Amino acid sequence: MVGVAAWGVNEELESLAAAIKEAKEEWFAAQRFFAEVTEPDLVDQAIYRLQAAERKYIYLWKEVRNRAGIPIIKPEEW
Repeated sequence: MVGVAAWGVNEELESLAAAIKEAKEEWFAAQRFFAEVTEPDLVDQAIYRLQAAERKYIYLWKEVRNRAGIPIIKPEEW
């Protein structure tokens, strides 16, 4: 498999790529936790964890796009 470095991406973007992978795993773990939670007292925690993980993942993708010079297209601009 070709690594990110082979594409000529600098270290900063490589670091962000690793953070995105980790954030994606956290998001999937939060989704699984939310799907499996049965205790009413834990539902709020599951929702918070899911939303936080999703926002972190989206934020990191925006950072990569900004630093790589790729414009972010808003849905209304499609």
